Parts: sequence; C-alpha cells; structure tokens
Amino acid sequence: AYRSKYEGICKSKLTCLKKHYRFQTAVADDRPLGFHSFVLGLARTGGKEMDPHFRPLHLLCELQNFPYDEFIDLNNASGMDAASKRMGFSKLFSEHTAEHRASYNQSAYMGGRTHTVLPCRPETVRLVQALYGLDAELLGYNFDEAYRTCGELNLTKVPGPDDVVLTKEQEHERYQKYLRSHRKPKPPVTVKVLPNEETRTSDTAGGQLAAALNAYKAVAPAGGEHVGLGRAQPAVPQIEEGLPP
Repeated sequence: AYRSKYEGICKSKLTCLKKHYRFQTAVADDRPLGFHSFVLGLARTGGKEMDPHFRPLHLLCELQNFPYDEFIDLNNASGMDAASKRMGFSKLFSEHTAEHRASYNQSAYMGGRTHTVLPCRPETVRLVQALYGLDAELLGYNFDEAYRTCGELNLTKVPGPDDVVLTKEQEHERYQKYLRSHRKPKPPVTVKVLPNEETRTSDTAGGQLAAALNAYKAVAPAGGEHVGLGRAQPAVPQIEEGLPP
C-alpha cells in the first residue's frame, strides 16, 4: 500500500493520500512520510474506518465467516493462470504480465519511484500485527521473519537482486533534502559607508543607525578597506537581519 499508493499513485505527496485514501497522520502535509509513519497513520484510523485499499481482508471479505475454495498468491503464476481459466478470462494472467512486462518490472514500477524494501523497526511490525494479525492467521502467515529483519537489519525484508531498497540512510537523506528545499535563509543586510558623507541624525531608527555608522567610521581601524561605488572605504562589519547587535 505504501509503495503503490503513497510512492506510486500519489508520487510521495501526503495531501493526495489524505484526500483520496482517508489517511490520517500527525505528519505535516509538506513533509516526507516514512514507512513507519505510514503504518502509524493506518493504526490511527483502524478497522472499518480505513479506506478499502488498506482495510484488513477479514473486514472486507469476511474470511472467517465464508468458505473459500482457494487462496492464491499473486506471485504464484500457475495458480493465477488456473484462476484465470476458472473465472473465464479471455487471457491468462501469465499472458497479460508477459505483454506488460515493463510495468511489472520492480525498478520500473510506477516510473521507478517506488521501493520494494523499506526501513522499519520492531514497533512497525507490532503495529502491522495489531491491524492485520487475524488476516495473517486465517491465511497462514506469521510475523517471525518481519520481526527478525526489522530488528536486525532495520529493513522490511532481506534485499534480493531485483529489489529496490530504501535504506535508513537514504530515508534520512530524503528528509534532509526536504529540509534544504524548505529552508528560507535570510539575506544579510550590508551597509556601506562613504567617506565624507554627511548624515543627519534624527529620532528615527534610520537616523540612529546612520549616526552609529558615522561614529564607527571615525574610529574604524586603518587596517581594512571596503570597496564600494568606485572608492576605497573603511571596512564595515556585516549586519545580519534579525540578530541582536
């Protein structure tokens, strides 16, 4: 869900996830959403209030109440082909995937902007187990491997040769990139003092600043020079906006 909806369809835009998938989170709209924060957001909603794309299967399909002939893993090609025939599809699942192989390529999926392996920690697994524990029990899965990899590697699985991995370091860099893109540095204010410039003092802030600069000019050390308007001038310290003198 994180891969296909947040990274894929929503192109890592949290506002899209909130608008189209009933997603709730304390993360600010313009901040990147990590996988753990995504799971935490699902846990905040929980149960039948969740968008159907994220809702546990036992609430959608009532696995515990209705008998099903067979459960088939999407990665099981022969099982999917058998289901295609049984349901009367004009094309087998394997034929469809062969025709759209580029779309099913891990590195090209959703334009290559998604990851198959994500940073996690044991708390991430506990949240998932609280949400989907009954699904796992009914479908014959457990969380042993997830606890091991999230605990030892801080990753959702052991990466294979075809996996696209988002490491903890890459996730941190993605957040730092966000911070850099949203930082608004205040430009320094440089004041130049011309020699022999007459400045009248007044009660205004500008007049007081001019008087202070003239006083500085009178006692400025002879060592440095500040060039401006084509003439050599005494060096003037840079005054940064917003900082106390």
